[in-house]
Amino acid sequence: MCCELTYELELPPAAVEALARYRALQRERGWDWGDDRADMFRWMRFSAFGPVIERFAEIGDWPASVRAVIGDDVAAGIVLVHLGASGDLHVRPGPTRPVIAGCTTSLDVVVDSGLDVPVTASIGDREVTVPAAGVAIETLDVDGIQPTVVVRVGDRAVTIDEAVEAAPAARLQLSSAQCSRWSVVDATGGAWFPDDVLPKWDVHHRPFFHGHAVSMAVPATPLLVTCTRGVEFDVREIEVEPTAGQTTAVDLTPSRLFDPATAGWYGGDLHIHMNYSGDLVCSPEDAARMQLGEGLHLANLVAGNSQTSLVYDRELLEERVGVDLPWSGGHTVARMGVEYRNDLLGHVYALGPSAPPSRYYSGHERSDHPYDSPANADVCRDLRQLDATVGYPHPAFTPFPDDWSIEQFFASPRSVEARELVADAALGLVDSVDVISPFDDEGAAFLYHRLLSCGLRLAATAGTDVFLSFSHGPGVESNPPGWGRVYAHLGDAGCPSPRSRTRSAPDARS
Repeated sequence: MCCELTYELELPPAAVEALARYRALQRERGWDWGDDRADMFRWMRFSAFGPVIERFAEIGDWPASVRAVIGDDVAAGIVLVHLGASGDLHVRPGPTRPVIAGCTTSLDVVVDSGLDVPVTASIGDREVTVPAAGVAIETLDVDGIQPTVVVRVGDRAVTIDEAVEAAPAARLQLSSAQCSRWSVVDATGGAWFPDDVLPKWDVHHRPFFHGHAVSMAVPATPLLVTCTRGVEFDVREIEVEPTAGQTTAVDLTPSRLFDPATAGWYGGDLHIHMNYSGDLVCSPEDAARMQLGEGLHLANLVAGNSQTSLVYDRELLEERVGVDLPWSGGHTVARMGVEYRNDLLGHVYALGPSAPPSRYYSGHERSDHPYDSPANADVCRDLRQLDATVGYPHPAFTPFPDDWSIEQFFASPRSVEARELVADAALGLVDSVDVISPFDDEGAAFLYHRLLSCGLRLAATAGTDVFLSFSHGPGVESNPPGWGRVYAHLGDAGCPSPRSRTRSAPDARS
């Protein structure tokens, strides 16, 4: 497979070693390879993860949320195993999903317990604890060689052999004029991916991967192939039915909806996490495919911690700080930046620092800097001395009500809202604030307009905060980079290196 990236990136040894360490931790620990213990992420491979999280936000009951989303009609790719009060096991699979030998397909096994005590269940070769009157979810990879899964609880066992069915294999040859975003699904909604890409789903639970010329194994069944390329292009799709043992060629090139670059406007995403724990490990090659496949002119890949002292992608930042990443060229620029994180005062990110920062985080009790010190102002000042552009991401979690008060703003004091933004803007230490982010855009717009009313003319920007190492997200985290972007007018200059920007508030639109 290739997508304008026809070579292996020459990464510094420290970055290669970090990726190897991440992969070893991911194999050992699964979803929590960063030791950040965000418990809800243990189910991120669950195909209904997003809808369950949305329901959980409404009712606050995890088992009830899972049961409500699964409902009476179990979807394809999910198997519901009910454990009755007497210990009996009953299986209810969704419609049969095709699988082929040598190519894994995900199968979600949900064990729903009617017992009033916790039990241990064996699902395939894995063991899970099912809480009393609760549910357990395990996502397995099955293929056409051995598609049968056995579930055991105590001395009871059931065999799952109706959820998937071996199908003859075929191949798809996908091509487009430029690196694009693809989706290949069968009639049951099952997703199919090439061997060398990260399997990912967006906020609407649509699978996607990126490539320019792609050869991939698929079942010889009806398939829907979709191709697009970020917000500036339309969506093209075609239905095909490959013949067993043969290759079917699909050539799709999405048309432009609009072309801002012809008028000097170039789009960027200022807040992208390449690795952030999760069920995947993202390499720079993966990030390059995603940026190129989205037609994203500028990508700011930030190193940052979550809850501990581990700063994801720190090694790549420290080895490649101040220079364009290897796939940059023409109208494409990728840089390593940094997100400084304090969950009380707010987060800030830096675009284009000339050297690594001296601080990466504060106020995380499981880290080596558990106290909320220093103030963000000191951090912003240090980052600007490194020639970085500094912005506040995701400034508001909720809209600001008409009768809002300081007490309401601090009701959840460690919710990563931009509480120090106004002071830092008044001190002249901030260049921008994201009005498009994964959180509340109305709250961000409210705050931004009041900054303008105070004479604080920051640039209105966009940072998606996507986690490229997540296959599914509870919200927009697993979206492709650039699903929201800021456009800056650069005239005939193209898309220059970040260090060529000026300190004046740019002419930017998001």
